[in-house]
Amino acid sequence: MLRELSGVTTAFSNATGVLAQSAGVVRTREAQRRSVAYAALAGAVAALVAWLGLSGPAARALPASWQVPERLAAAAMGQDRWAAGARLMRGADASAWRRLGRGEEIVVQNRRVLDACLKRAERLGRPVACEVRIGG
Repeated sequence: MLRELSGVTTAFSNATGVLAQSAGVVRTREAQRRSVAYAALAGAVAALVAWLGLSGPAARALPASWQVPERLAAAAMGQDRWAAGARLMRGADASAWRRLGRGEEIVVQNRRVLDACLKRAERLGRPVACEVRIGG
């Protein structure tokens, strides 16, 4: 009976040791998962900061004919390049933007006269005076 008790005690000690070791492994795995999650988050933040910091210089380093900065600006604004450019100009100098709009109105209202003057100036090879109407 003493041998059996000793055997049970030994088996119990062994089982307790295995359980303690398993609990440590589970804790170690959980810590490892947390470490991997933190590392992934830190990597994502570092990549975002690098992308934000380097996208401008990289875009400007490409050939100007590719128009990458213009495309990036329009994409950042969620507009086509024409609308984005108009918005940038309006935001940079509202009074100059209004003057551009008024100038466009004058050109549209006097399209035929201006076209005729341009042809005459090209034909003569010198500047010519043109009469345009403003208003109304």
